[in-house]
Amino acid sequence: MTSRSLTLLWLAFVGLQFADIVSTEYFLNTGRGVEGNPLVALTMSTIGVWWIIPKIIVTLGCAAILVKRPLVLTAMTILYGFVVLSNLML
Repeated sequence: MTSRSLTLLWLAFVGLQFADIVSTEYFLNTGRGVEGNPLVALTMSTIGVWWIIPKIIVTLGCAAILVKRPLVLTAMTILYGFVVLSNLML
């Protein structure tokens, strides 16, 4: 994998994480759904709207680690593409 394609993949992963945050906030605030991840749901119920901070920290930490594992980064990017698509279909 070239350096450029890895950079684009990394940006796609991070971008999808932020799309997940925005789409999750939207469907929760409109009452159209519930958080499906039990750990994130617990974080939301514990610290409220500030759940976004741990999500961003974990996202950037994972992205920093996964950049050294392009195949895993590819799989996670595809997975989060489906997560965001699912959120948008609610």
